[in-house]
Amino acid sequence: MVVGLDAVGESKARVSILREKLVGAEQAAGLKAYWRERLAVLKALLESDGDHR
Repeated sequence: MVVGLDAVGESKARVSILREKLVGAEQAAGLKAYWRERLAVLKALLESDGDHR
């Protein structure tokens, strides 16, 4: 797996995730949903006051 972070302006970043050797479209769809959810959680944490223990 390769993860990339690129600055997009002063206060934004783009996250890219590359995963190889998937066994099919079903696995790809599952991983896409997983990472979409995880990145949404990360975004919420970064945009909050940081008090999520």
